[in-house]
Amino acid sequence: MDKKIHKQNIEEFCMAISNQKMATIKEFLTTILTDKELEQITMRWLIARMLYANFSWQKIEKITGASSATIANVNRIMKKRNAGLYVILDKM
Repeated sequence: MDKKIHKQNIEEFCMAISNQKMATIKEFLTTILTDKELEQITMRWLIARMLYANFSWQKIEKITGASSATIANVNRIMKKRNAGLYVILDKM
């Protein structure tokens, strides 16, 4: 996909769900994503929250069953303090 179109799609996606009720967003996500995609996204979210709370990688791996590669990928993103993931966790 062209980068400009990709960026536009992300912006439209965010706008589409930003003012919706939780139940509507949940229905939308479960409709548009496969079970596996939703599982992967929510796993990354859980790992991010656990890293943010200073859980060890070993504890995250034990609790979630995630691979060290998945934890490493999320950790790499978490190191970028201006990353959207970190910004959202800071506001929670």
